[in-house]
Amino acid sequence: MTARKSDFLVRYYLSITILTAQTAEARSWVDQNLPDDRISWGRHGTVVEPRYLIDILDGIHQSGLTWEEL
Repeated sequence: MTARKSDFLVRYYLSITILTAQTAEARSWVDQNLPDDRISWGRHGTVVEPRYLIDILDGIHQSGLTWEEL
């Protein structure tokens, strides 16, 4: 049995977090739920300020998607 890949990867760097969509469903969720004026796009994903992370992860969870912390 193959383990299901997480929809998102969450990486912590000093004062920011990088949220990387791993699946088509995750990319769609980002497009529909993260406002363009409050986030930055990095080369490896979405740059998230720590003060927004808990709400974003809660929204991901409520949508039935998963994440993995690295």
